[in-house]
Amino acid sequence: MRPDRITKAHEDLSEHADAVSDQVKQLAGVTEKLLRENKKGIIERQYQQKRLADNIADIYAQVALLSRVSQVFEDQGVEPSGQERYIADTFCTRAAARVSSRFDQIESNDDERMTAIAKLAYKRGSYGYALFED
Repeated sequence: MRPDRITKAHEDLSEHADAVSDQVKQLAGVTEKLLRENKKGIIERQYQQKRLADNIADIYAQVALLSRVSQVFEDQGVEPSGQERYIADTFCTRAAARVSSRFDQIESNDDERMTAIAKLAYKRGSYGYALFED
């Protein structure tokens, strides 16, 4: 992403824009590290791919929301756009927390345990426990 910071967001949204810029930088760094460490083996790292893909979706959604709310602020002013501000604050805060959590899970996770459970269920032919009665 060029420039290194989001520059088109309304100044009242700069805190969120800066956070998204940092998320993009972290995404680039983590992705590069995973590719360097795993090379072609990255194909087998499906949990890591899902975390990255989910982070990309959350980052994109934040960028889209900041763009839309910035336009609303320009068109209607900041004061009359309180609902949009509230939505932007809430969504960006929650999305940033999800992104951060997924980045943390790149290094510290229970992927091996989840893979073992999946293999066991596959071997059994099912999960093994009835969740609902027929």
